[in-house]
Amino acid sequence: MDMSAQFKIDHAVDEQHVDPRQGKRLKVFLAARVLAAGRTVPVHLLDLSKKGALVHADTPRMPGEMIWVLWNGIDILSRVAWSRGNRFGVAFETSLSDGQIAQMVAATGAPRLTAARRSGQRDWLRWFRK
Repeated sequence: MDMSAQFKIDHAVDEQHVDPRQGKRLKVFLAARVLAAGRTVPVHLLDLSKKGALVHADTPRMPGEMIWVLWNGIDILSRVAWSRGNRFGVAFETSLSDGQIAQMVAATGAPRLTAARRSGQRDWLRWFRK
């Protein structure tokens, strides 16, 4: 199956949750790393667009800080746009390609996540914990 056909935007995100500043956002749950100040720390990407991501980390980052988001061979220079507790938003210096987004979304098993979200169930939480 063609990857672009597998992850259509309307299957992964409700249109009412689109942030016009960053384009369409896709809910994901990806273990990644952030390289900042010469150290890498584990993080989770919680949502993703071509131009940025929502990140959760044990170590908060400061707005304006330049960091690298590292995931499975994809290294993205990013600027921390905002920070609130253990979550922060990043703006990518270079937009992700459709292929990179498809690869990242496919790694989350998004079709299973999407089916649970549509039905209003929280079964996907159990699936991520496996």
